[in-house]
Amino acid sequence: MGKNMKVDVWDNNLSVGEYIYLVNVAKGPEELYALFLEAKRTLKEEDYYFFRKETIDQFNLLIECGAMLNKNF
Repeated sequence: MGKNMKVDVWDNNLSVGEYIYLVNVAKGPEELYALFLEAKRTLKEEDYYFFRKETIDQFNLLIECGAMLNKNF
């Protein structure tokens, strides 16, 4: 990288693996819900499918906590 190059941390998209890690270490249902919404918004369709497949247990836990999920989730 050149010394004058700047990286905008707010413009950085997380990878599937990073979302999976964040879901695994989430500290509560609110954080978990926010991560699922963000992943759906930012990941490509095939990446989101893999993400959902790898986080099915956390998703089921979110449902058991009574999270209000829309039908497109």
